[in-house]
Amino acid sequence: MRIDCLFKKFTDCVRLALKRGGVLGVIGVNALIACAAQAGAQTYQQVDVGPNHSCAVIPSGAVQCWGAGIGGRLGNGSTTDFSTPVPVTGIASASAVSAGGSNSCALLASGGVQCWGSGSVGQLGNGGTDESSTPVSVTGITTATAVSVGSAHSCAVLTSGGVRCWGNGLNFRLGNGSIFVSTEPVPVIGITTATSVGAGSSHSCALLTGGSVQCWGGGGRLGNGSTGESATSVTVTGITNATSVSVGEFHTCAVLAGGTVQCWGGGGNGRLGNGSTADSTVPVAVTGINNATGVSAGNEHACAVLASGAVQCWGGGGSGQLGNGSTADSSTPVAVVGITNAIRVSAGGRHSCALLGSGAVRCWGENGSGQLGNGAAPIDQLTPQFIATTRCDIDFDGDGMVSATTDGLILSRALLGLSGDAVTNGALSAGSTRTTWQQIRDYMTQVCKVNGLAP
Repeated sequence: MRIDCLFKKFTDCVRLALKRGGVLGVIGVNALIACAAQAGAQTYQQVDVGPNHSCAVIPSGAVQCWGAGIGGRLGNGSTTDFSTPVPVTGIASASAVSAGGSNSCALLASGGVQCWGSGSVGQLGNGGTDESSTPVSVTGITTATAVSVGSAHSCAVLTSGGVRCWGNGLNFRLGNGSIFVSTEPVPVIGITTATSVGAGSSHSCALLTGGSVQCWGGGGRLGNGSTGESATSVTVTGITNATSVSVGEFHTCAVLAGGTVQCWGGGGNGRLGNGSTADSTVPVAVTGINNATGVSAGNEHACAVLASGAVQCWGGGGSGQLGNGSTADSSTPVAVVGITNAIRVSAGGRHSCALLGSGAVRCWGENGSGQLGNGAAPIDQLTPQFIATTRCDIDFDGDGMVSATTDGLILSRALLGLSGDAVTNGALSAGSTRTTWQQIRDYMTQVCKVNGLAP
């Protein structure tokens, strides 16, 4: 069923609920949620972003991507850019997806991995160097539990605890002691207890059982106090209780068991989050974060999800990728506007996306190739935007919550034909990010597909 039909069902349901509540009735939270569920609204279960495209897994196991299509990195059989999500051809059982510099890969429920996009240095892992705009199977990977795509190489964790990498071998980023391209997966030397892996621009890192982290490849970003490259994995200094690790272009960040975050590597733009722009060859604490549940390192910035559901970002802000309404860099974390119920965040080149507890996805930052997925003109956005084909999140005022006294009242008034201040007066919360009728009307018409609203 087309998405506009789904939203038509939603608004028809709401109009009926309003009618039953009386001419001046207010739509309750339960009615709003019930109508959205009846409409079969789209949700997501994981999102990951690259430099200029984004991908997400939906509950059925299918994958959708949006943004730059060059080299076939959207996986839909095309090389065209798309500003709204398009389905990746032939994938129906994905459990995770990773978007990299020029290609993407999906982890399948079977333990296999499929990749699509540029293959010029073997980054598809299928034994060749041709690009593919539809998924191809990575050779010999049948027991993967995690996958990560970097600028021009990829790595996967196996059920054995080993890690295999493929693609560009420069700077020893494949971890097999070689700098040569490998078009098929090769084992990372010395890693036998990995639980997750991250692939960056010229280095890679693995989180090991027990909480230590090991990295290999380009120097200065391995966290071992050295600026030299390493052909095999080295232990990151001082980290013994990490719960997750994320590898960016020039830096790496880890969440520790107590909820603090530490980063190391290139400090330009303030991407280490410690109030400085200096590089650090050993981990430094990100200022002010003590309740993180996840972290993501991008090209120039990084973001963390907090236990409260808020998101904070730091580093380069030139395209609005920090989500705080500014284009200024920040060497300490700043709060992303309007995000209060995030469960996951992903930092890319110069944009970021958050997965909300509702299953919706919101993105912010650079949008030159449509990588925000909001279906709008290629204009950078300094605050979070909804994915164009995501579910109607019912959060009409954009405060991150669904409330009868705000969202229910706003929708009731809008469906009764009111406009302007007659809709918004007394219906906005202190955290509202859509504060004018025009902003709310645009959201209702563009995301929720509500027709017939007053101008």
